[in-house]
Amino acid sequence: MIEGLPEQKLDPLRIVPWEKSFFFYRAVGQPLGKVASSYEEFAAQIKSIDASSLEFHLLRDDFANWFAMLGDRPIIRRLSYLKKKNLKGEELRRNLITIVESRLSTLKQK
Repeated sequence: MIEGLPEQKLDPLRIVPWEKSFFFYRAVGQPLGKVASSYEEFAAQIKSIDASSLEFHLLRDDFANWFAMLGDRPIIRRLSYLKKKNLKGEELRRNLITIVESRLSTLKQK
């Protein structure tokens, strides 16, 4: 997934088109009706999304694939490490929030 990913300047505050937004699901065929169209929206949504949705998307690499679409390699590596830790519930949420907010902060400083 990372190989062949083009390097590009990332605007963390940009809003992606609706069709490129991240749509949260509880499971296949079970949408939650929550959507993120930017880093900031994603960071806000993961604070309140059902933890089972976070587990579902992390295990399927949905988060990594969405950030790959944005062209962000560093967060993909961190998500891969997080997936290997096999965290669940609120522990997963805390770690995911830390990763996303840290990366967003770094990008805002550039």
